[in-house]
Amino acid sequence: EKYFLYSALADYFPGSKNGSHLVPTTDEIIRERPRLINTIRKFNPEIIVPIGKLSISHCLKKDFNLLTEILGKKYEVDPYQALGRSILVIPLPHPSGASTWHHHPDHKKLLLKSLNLLEIHLS
Repeated sequence: EKYFLYSALADYFPGSKNGSHLVPTTDEIIRERPRLINTIRKFNPEIIVPIGKLSISHCLKKDFNLLTEILGKKYEVDPYQALGRSILVIPLPHPSGASTWHHHPDHKKLLLKSLNLLEIHLS
């Protein structure tokens, strides 16, 4: 039996501007961190799937410029420095309708590679 839980860096809608959702500020992410850590510890997951560049960078505690540097790979890390131990992390791109990232053929391959990794580890 597999259980899934969704949680975000900021657990509320940060608002919108010009039809797009606003990205949470650093202060908002810091303010929400205890809630995120508590959620992760209570759920005690075997796999974390951070979605989108912002969440991936916080989860892996890694700065990167392009999603192509990160996607299609799996990581053994302490996600968001929440558990005090490493677990499997498989990042995915954000599914935003505003993003054109997933239209590029090489990016689709990376997405499929990430989804295949997730499928393998959920079996």
